[in-house]
Amino acid sequence: MSLEWVLWPAWIGLCAWIAHSVGELFTDNPLRLELKAVLLVALLPLVLMDELIAKAQFDQLCTSRAAFTVHRPTRGRLVYPTELPAEPVPGLMVPVFMHKRVYLDVHRHEPVVSINVIHARGGKLARVLDGPEAEPITFEGRCSVPDWPERLTGLGLRVVRQPPAVDSSVR
Repeated sequence: MSLEWVLWPAWIGLCAWIAHSVGELFTDNPLRLELKAVLLVALLPLVLMDELIAKAQFDQLCTSRAAFTVHRPTRGRLVYPTELPAEPVPGLMVPVFMHKRVYLDVHRHEPVVSINVIHARGGKLARVLDGPEAEPITFEGRCSVPDWPERLTGLGLRVVRQPPAVDSSVR
C-alpha cells in the first residue's frame, strides 16, 4: 500500500475533524451544520494551494518563455542537438526549470534553431508523496511550442544525433 493511500484519507479526516471542532463552538447558531460543510470544503484544497497558485504562474510563464527560435538560414543545413543545463526560474510557488535544446551547425558549431521547454515539479504534497522530482498533481507540468517537431522538420534541416568526430591528430 503506497503512502498516498494513507495520506489522502488522513488529510480528509483531519479537515473533517477541524471543521467539526470549529462548528461545535457555535452551538447556538442554527447554521452550524452549514458552517461545518463550508469549512470542510474550504480546508480540503489547502494542501494543494501551492500548486493551485502555481498553475496560473506556470501558464503565464509558458506563454512568455516557451519558444522556437530560428537563428540562421536552415534549408539543407546539417545540424546536431545539444541540451543546455536546466535553468531554475525563481520566484514561483513550485520549482520550475527552463530547458533549452539548441541545434548547432555541424561544421561551424553555431546555433541554427533553439527550443525552450518549461518544466514544473510538483508542490509540497506531490514531493512528499513521490519525491523531489515529482510532477504536479493539479496541472500538466511541461510546456513548449506545441508543434515544434513539425516546425523543425519543415525547415529542411538534416539532423544527426551527434556531431562528426573532430580529428584531433596533429599533422
